[in-house]
Amino acid sequence: MPVLMTDEQIAHVCYEANRAYCDAINDLVPTRWDDLADDLKQSAIRGVQFTLQNASTPQLQHEAWRTERIAQGWVHGPVLDRAQKIHPNLIDYNDLPPVSGVYESKGGARRMAYELDVSLANPDGSDELASTSSVSK
Repeated sequence: MPVLMTDEQIAHVCYEANRAYCDAINDLVPTRWDDLADDLKQSAIRGVQFTLQNASTPQLQHEAWRTERIAQGWVHGPVLDRAQKIHPNLIDYNDLPPVSGVYESKGGARRMAYELDVSLANPDGSDELASTSSVSK
C-alpha cells in the first residue's frame, strides 16, 4: 500500500540529504531541519513544489531559489551568514563552484522524488500533479 508524503516531508528528506552531502564534502553543514527557522522550511517546501510542478532543471531550480532569496533581501557574499542574509551561492548558476553544481544536478527535489519512488500523479489516477505524493514501501 502506498504511503503518502507531503511536500513538507519531501522537503525535509531533501534538506537532510543536503546536510549529509555538505558533511561528506567538508562544507558548512546547515542547521538540522528541526532547528531550522520556519521561513527557511517554507522556502524548502516551495522549492519542492516548484520542482514537482515544473519540468525543472538544476539551473531553473537554482534560479528560482536565487530569485526568492533576493526578494527576501539576501545578498551575495563570500561566507554564509543567515543573520545578515548573506549567501555565497547567490550567483548565476553557471558561476557556481563545481561542487555546488554537482549537488544541484544530483540532489534536486525531482531527482530525490524519483529515487524515493514518488508518484507525481494524484491518487485518483489523473495526470494533474498532487500536492501530496505517493511513495511505495
